[in-house]
Amino acid sequence: MVETSFAKKFMGGQAETEEDRPWRNGFSGDNAGGVNPFCLSLRSKSGREMEGPPWSLFTWHGWIDSGGPTEKLVLLFSVGGVYVEGLHMKRQVEALLEEGKLKRIQEHGDAEIEAIRAHNLDIRRPEEKEPIVLRIVIAPDMETRLKSDESLAVIAARMKGEDDSEDGNAGDVEG
Repeated sequence: MVETSFAKKFMGGQAETEEDRPWRNGFSGDNAGGVNPFCLSLRSKSGREMEGPPWSLFTWHGWIDSGGPTEKLVLLFSVGGVYVEGLHMKRQVEALLEEGKLKRIQEHGDAEIEAIRAHNLDIRRPEEKEPIVLRIVIAPDMETRLKSDESLAVIAARMKGEDDSEDGNAGDVEG
């Protein structure tokens, strides 16, 4: 149950619901809006990038933060890895991983981080604080994956603005 701050109680306010929150959930076990229900959806703070490896290639996960204030999680897949840095993440991530339900990790923007930090000030028990995802790093990145495949290198060249043809078409299109 979400605690209501003293100020909200005094002013007659209610505890906020998920719909009232000015931030997106950092972690989710919900497939709604996912690219692929069998993949881990990793979302950038801008919302323009959404990618992630399939869970069938998952091999291992571990916390590398040594109990510091910033939690650092590494998820390894046979095709690469994901590094997630944040606050108050461990309890929720471990629960979702144990149940096999971790479907989405959302990186938070600056305004969301400040809103969550303000929300967390009213909560005393650390296990009830809202998780904050500060950074997500995916390796290898999209460009590296494209370059490593000869047939997809054309797309990588186009991304960098390199165009080796006079008409602007960087590859043959078979019809």
